[in-house]
Formats: sequence, C-alpha cells, structure tokens
Amino acid sequence: MRRRLVTTLTLSLLLLLASLPARASDYPLFNIMDDKSARKLEAQKIATTSDLLRAASTPPRRKALAKKTGLSRGKITRWARLCDLMRVKGVGLRMARLLTAADVRTIRDLRKEQPLALAKRVEAANKKDEKTKTPPTAEQLFNWITQAKKLKLVFR
Repeated sequence: MRRRLVTTLTLSLLLLLASLPARASDYPLFNIMDDKSARKLEAQKIATTSDLLRAASTPPRRKALAKKTGLSRGKITRWARLCDLMRVKGVGLRMARLLTAADVRTIRDLRKEQPLALAKRVEAANKKDEKTKTPPTAEQLFNWITQAKKLKLVFR
C-alpha cells in the first residue's frame, strides 16, 4: 500500500515537472559578441543574455539602448533575437545562429514551425555555411518547438 502511494506520488511529481517549461542557461554577453560591445552594454548594467533581452525587448527599448551605448540598433536587434532563441534549453549560440540562417529569428517564429520542414531548412542552411558538425534532428527541433510554445513571448 505504502509502495503504491510512493510510486503514485513520484509519477505525479515527474508529470508536473515535465509540464513546466525547460529553463535554458543564461550566458555572459562576452560569449555572443565582441568584447568592446559587451563592455558598452556592461556599463549599462547589462551583462547576460537575459539582461540584454529584457533591455532590448521592444523597438523603443532598442532605440534607447542604441542611443545610450552608441551601438547600432541593427546589432542590438540581432543580438536580442539570438538571446530570445537561447532561452530554449539546448539552444546555445551556435544553434541560435543556425536557426536564424533557416529563417527562425525569435521564439514567436519557432512556435509556428513544423519539425520536418524546419529540419530540411536547417540542414540546407548548415550545408551552405557549416555552423555545426551535428545539426539538430527533427526530434530535437520538435522538442525546441514544444518548449517555445511554453515560453512567454518577450521579444517584439
């Protein structure tokens, strides 16, 4: 009786945890951009990918950040989009760049994708400009799309 209760509680906990969105790592900005740009952002108290995404989540915020730092709005936008994609567990900078090359620039874009169609585009993008030796499989892409659907939309 007690064993069945423990098993039931364990399964319930596992199901609950599986339903929560995965949390990806927060990366230092020095991992995604040149040192000079990262220092300019650090001077504004922006040191990580989540800091940058928060600070550059909307067009007015990106404009204000460009003005404060002297960095171009285009660069800030590109970096913020990478930060958005990197919120998915399993998507680091290399995979975010590969997704971008396959025309997936944000979590909003990723949510709309079909795994098999995206796998073909990712494979083609990787053949054109090899970003990784092991591109994601359709199964991995399905997992990322599923995670994206659970994440709050931040980038606009």
